[in-house]
Amino acid sequence: MRLEFNEVSKLTRREAEYWEKVFSSNLMIGTEIEIMFENYKDTDDVRRMVDVLNPGGNPGNFISPIQYVTSDGSLENGAEIITTGRRVYGFMEQFSMYQSIYNCLKEEDPIISPRMGWHNHIVLQNYNGVKANEMPIPKIIFDNLMKLCSIYYPALAFMSSTMPHSDCYTRYSHFCIHDNLADYSWRKSLGRIMSIFYDRYNAVNINPITYRYNKINEFHVEFRFPDGSLFPIQMASLNILFKALVMKAVNLSKFGNIENNPNTDLYKFKNDGRREERLSSPVPIETLNSIKDLAKDLVSLLKPEILKIDKLAVPFIEDLATSPISVMFKELGVTDLRNVNDTLEERLDSLYQRESKSVLPLIEVIETGQIRNVLSKTDWFNKASELVSFKEPLEDIIAEIGREKEIAFNNELGFYFK
Repeated sequence: MRLEFNEVSKLTRREAEYWEKVFSSNLMIGTEIEIMFENYKDTDDVRRMVDVLNPGGNPGNFISPIQYVTSDGSLENGAEIITTGRRVYGFMEQFSMYQSIYNCLKEEDPIISPRMGWHNHIVLQNYNGVKANEMPIPKIIFDNLMKLCSIYYPALAFMSSTMPHSDCYTRYSHFCIHDNLADYSWRKSLGRIMSIFYDRYNAVNINPITYRYNKINEFHVEFRFPDGSLFPIQMASLNILFKALVMKAVNLSKFGNIENNPNTDLYKFKNDGRREERLSSPVPIETLNSIKDLAKDLVSLLKPEILKIDKLAVPFIEDLATSPISVMFKELGVTDLRNVNDTLEERLDSLYQRESKSVLPLIEVIETGQIRNVLSKTDWFNKASELVSFKEPLEDIIAEIGREKEIAFNNELGFYFK
């Protein structure tokens, strides 16, 4: 999709670069994880399960991944876990946080139910009243984020879908209404926009935002998705995607306000449904293919920002564009979420050696700048072989490192990490 812009209002390149640094360094994501179980469990049971993580505490000088555990009126048999807001620096850090929570629960037979949802709070950090943004945030950044959500929300809902049912992909549109997004216009004032999106159950909940004079003082939006999740790799991947979405909105603001309108026919993806069962209707194959195309277009659009955050997340995000968890359930012919998580972890292990001993010596050579001012890559490889002995061809080791890190070469610096 080619984005079109109205250039009446736009950031200068220097302004865009400033806000890119502010958001990149200070954006935090906290998650509401709604969980249910095969056998009856209440909030106190869940608290006992995750007690080892010391919710709300500071075990060993590290902040707990869980802020607190609470009840939720929509859950008949379970609880809601509120994670601690964390900056999104990389895939493995996000994965490890969610994996630590999942490990506390997996032996108690957790399930995916159409009574569960998944909510993500995207916030610029605010410590004791001191804001990360030293000045009000220009409205155009917020407008472009909302416009991207308007265009791509059906894709985001599909990528986050987890329903283990043979004839649907996501639950019915309870508590994440996205119809208002279709009519979003940057031409409206913030006051008018806030009045339209007053309901906190909107797919993009903007109620936590504070503003004055059409500029944002505190940035806090909540992305609400219909389906619950207890899939650490999926949640970590989508957090990378959410940050990339915000960063893209910042970067595009130097070109003006996005003018494209969404394909509202795709909004029916989760609006049509069986209300009493909380399930969406079966999706026609042509609609499903259109949503997959939209999801692939979104990933392609955001890939430069994703690569800046962490290259390691790319294959999983690309997979979610065509085979989200809901599709994996169907492909594997299972309904047990543990089967899906085991499959995803096998893929993680096959793609990436988490701490490969074979690459560490070469990483040390690169990061300590031991080989510089060379004539060519061949010259660099020859000098590296003199410093450290390697069992594998150096070209293969460089390729393995390149799957996880952005690596480049020039004659002055040799190989270096971007």
